[in-house]
Amino acid sequence: KPPIPARTDKPLMGLHTNKNFIKTNAVENIMAVPKKPQPVYAYTKKGDKEPLENSGLVPKYIKKKDYGQTPEYLLQRKEEVKKAQEEYDNYVKERMREGAMKQLSDEERDNILQ
Repeated sequence: KPPIPARTDKPLMGLHTNKNFIKTNAVENIMAVPKKPQPVYAYTKKGDKEPLENSGLVPKYIKKKDYGQTPEYLLQRKEEVKKAQEEYDNYVKERMREGAMKQLSDEERDNILQ
């Protein structure tokens, strides 16, 4: 940084430049890219405005890359439930087999009846 000027230093007077500020400003404005207006909406009859993006009128969620796909945690949960149901069904079948009556062959049946 340059040092701070002393109190006794006087500014240079009578400096002139040959720069045409009006012409320079006009050229800059002609060559400039026009600014896009921010989309707004009026929400009262008096014309009070707010940004359109925050209003909920612009669909933001449907433009996401994973829109319409089932979330991963739900797929995992579905698999867990399916696996638990299969284990329960197998357990019930096994218990039914243990408690069920056994079918005897004809020879065993005849032996018991005699």
